[in-house]
Amino acid sequence: MSYASVETAEDGLPVLSRLFTQHADTQADVIHVLQREWKRRVPATALVLDRGQYSLAATEAPDVPREEWAEALRWQLSDLVEYPVDDAVLQLLAVPEATQLRASNASIVLMCSHQQALQLDTEAADEGMVWSAIEVPETALRNICALGEEDGKAHALMVFGEHYSVLVVTFQGELLMARTIEVALSSDTQDEGSRSAAIGRAGLEILRTLDTFERIHSQVVLAHVSVALPQGFENAIEVLRDLVYQPLKCLQLSEHLDLSRLGEQGERIGQVASFNELCAIGAALRPWSERRGVLQISMQLPQGALAEPSWGLEKGATWAGALVAVAVVASVGLNLWGMRQQRLADELEKSVASLGGTTTGTVPRPRILVELEELRETEQRQRAIKEALTRMSAEAVGSYSGYLKALSRQSQGALWITGLTVQPNGLDVELRGRMTDPRQLPVYLEHLAAEQLFRGRRFAQLEIKALAANEQTAHANVSEFSLRARANGAAAAASSADAGGAKEGARP
Repeated sequence: MSYASVETAEDGLPVLSRLFTQHADTQADVIHVLQREWKRRVPATALVLDRGQYSLAATEAPDVPREEWAEALRWQLSDLVEYPVDDAVLQLLAVPEATQLRASNASIVLMCSHQQALQLDTEAADEGMVWSAIEVPETALRNICALGEEDGKAHALMVFGEHYSVLVVTFQGELLMARTIEVALSSDTQDEGSRSAAIGRAGLEILRTLDTFERIHSQVVLAHVSVALPQGFENAIEVLRDLVYQPLKCLQLSEHLDLSRLGEQGERIGQVASFNELCAIGAALRPWSERRGVLQISMQLPQGALAEPSWGLEKGATWAGALVAVAVVASVGLNLWGMRQQRLADELEKSVASLGGTTTGTVPRPRILVELEELRETEQRQRAIKEALTRMSAEAVGSYSGYLKALSRQSQGALWITGLTVQPNGLDVELRGRMTDPRQLPVYLEHLAAEQLFRGRRFAQLEIKALAANEQTAHANVSEFSLRARANGAAAAASSADAGGAKEGARP
């Protein structure tokens, strides 16, 4: 991962105040790195997705008002993705009409599944983090490309990465074209043969993209193409110049950013920056680009959308921890009460012994003996309660966290869990939830049956009902369901972890 921080002002160059790179495999690893660097008080930070986590397509919107483009394109693109588009996150970037010979509704659409967006938000929340925005490489590099624009002309930026490369073209800060090129320059391409082949393929793809650009955007002139090459490949620019007819030059970040705060690192970044570093810098330039009137995207679930209770690890641990805390507090309280009762019983026994005799016949038993027996019975009952609570506190985390983790792994966009009840015997389970598409319930149960804790368990009772009109949330046609699995003849009081209440119908 690479992290960048940029400070912008009304005048003068944007200042790159911080930049570092550190290995991180998962989103949780990224957040842990940021929390260590910032002592857990992480400032507003945008996350840049990797390819495979989103889809990008250039298309033409139907002949409807611009405010209706997004919904019209949502269904137009349904055949291009494998996930449901009705609740997918969709971002639309309109292409400036002034660059085209004929008026059109040309646009660039970015999409990711509801499941992907929900997972990003949930995983971040589990680590105590909320992303200010979720970017993609094309829009992040757009902000870098816009730095090199000349007045009234377009600018292209080709960035080579270790796994793939991206070419973007901008005009007035807006994205005109974006293309992912399956060419990588890394340590695997250091030998002369593979290096020449990779650069040759890259040159051909750049030519094809620029030919398409001139055909579609014939009303604007492309000033030049900037190329960002990884360290060790700086001489490749000469080969590319022989292959591409457009003016090419190496990207010089020092011409567009103030790098003075980075010292020696700034000198290196000014000449050679990696793909990840440029994406991080581009995402950090969002405020600068936004002040120029350029729309910024975020691949997050919209605020106010139907909110599913997040059964992430943090919430699971919270419920289990709360149960343990209650059990421990109750156990300590009973222990102190029992000690007090035991002292009182001992004092009574001493008093009885001091009487020096026993009662016979019809003489009433002394009141002190009655009190002693009552105290002993009470102490035995409280001791049994204490032992039960002690067992509960020892088993609570294992009993509940496993169920919560299993449910979190089966998160569905159209179905969510609002309550979980597990009996002390561990066999009686009740699930409560809501759904917008009843067809998802059999699929959900099939996936849930593959979890170790639910394997072989049969739900003997199912109840489904539509919510009343006054209970409906942001989405219509919400149904509520309840699933129960009971042990044979078992009937015991339930210990429950209920996620309903205020969050029902209320992100990363």
